[in-house]
Amino acid sequence: MREPLGLDPETWKHRNETNSKTFGKHKSYKRGVEAGKKGEPVTANPYTLTEEMWKILRSRAYWELGREHGAFTPSSKQLKKEKKARHEEHKRLKKLKERVKKHKHKHHHE
Repeated sequence: MREPLGLDPETWKHRNETNSKTFGKHKSYKRGVEAGKKGEPVTANPYTLTEEMWKILRSRAYWELGREHGAFTPSSKQLKKEKKARHEEHKRLKKLKERVKKHKHKHHHE
């Protein structure tokens, strides 16, 4: 299993140490380590969820995606306001360039 993942022995050692420090206090992690040592398949996992639980987990995930979308996507009103501000700034800069150009032109002829 280690070879297909392409991890060298040093990487595995670091990963296992990190996992042990992080998850070692959890009984289910320890049970999973033992199952792995015994060569049990993934399907032997005793922690299964009912279809209703999966439905709730999916709904929670979709809710979180929707919350992020709502929190980080500007409203159409905000987008219009930003576009108008950019347009006003563009007009202001254009007028400023014209004034500078006229000013240079006026002083150039004197």
